[in-house]
Amino acid sequence: MTFALHVAANVVEFFRITINITSTFYRQELGDRSSAAFHELAVAVKVEVEHVYQDIAGQQSANVLQFRSVVIVSNNYTMPGGHNR
Repeated sequence: MTFALHVAANVVEFFRITINITSTFYRQELGDRSSAAFHELAVAVKVEVEHVYQDIAGQQSANVLQFRSVVIVSNNYTMPGGHNR
């Protein structure tokens, strides 16, 4: 995803960020930018990211570049009593 932050009249800063979406399972259609599934999720992500930055002065915009499947391996677990190990 790219995020454009318009700082001043002639200054635009671009940031490329990665967001891990854990509330949606990856489907093959999400890898195709022309698919309805890609468009639907991209619009939802764009709206949410732009909402986060709405109170920052200037014009902000977000653009989803791709969705991809990743495997995250973690050995963290929570012990009784709330202590992480």
